[in-house]
Amino acid sequence: SAIKKKFERLDVLVNNAGIMETNLLTMINDEEFDRMVDLNIKGALYCMQRATRMMSRQESGKIINISSIIGRFGAPGHTAYAATKAAIIAMSLSAAKELGTFGITVNCIAPGIIETDLIKNLKEDTVKNITRQISLSRIGKPIEIANTVLFLSSGLSDYISGQVIGVDGCYSI
Repeated sequence: SAIKKKFERLDVLVNNAGIMETNLLTMINDEEFDRMVDLNIKGALYCMQRATRMMSRQESGKIINISSIIGRFGAPGHTAYAATKAAIIAMSLSAAKELGTFGITVNCIAPGIIETDLIKNLKEDTVKNITRQISLSRIGKPIEIANTVLFLSSGLSDYISGQVIGVDGCYSI
């Protein structure tokens, strides 16, 4: 309601909130899983619902959901996180089909390993091992995700919907 009151319209929603709990499948507890489901899935769903109400009335809009390469391909120790990020992909694909008739595009970005707080505590050896698995031989930068968001937010992407765009340097998990 604050956006509607101040700007009278909503052109772009970027769902970028998320948390990652790392734990083996047999060690995942309800509290960890519930936290990830609440923020990673429910938060994105509720934001899409609110944005869709405004965008459908104006018959245009762009929704960009941030998932993860782990949501596409999985990773050891990340079963629950992968499930929440795979849900983001599934929601994006379904919403794209549902909302296209209202002039709303919905796409998903699946980042690989990016220099963010999520990886700041990794050991140097771990980072080197991960980097060896990336075709471009480096960790991604936040600006590379931002540039993809900028593209999907612009008129250059008006006929792109229902896509999952990997920004991962060709990371092979």
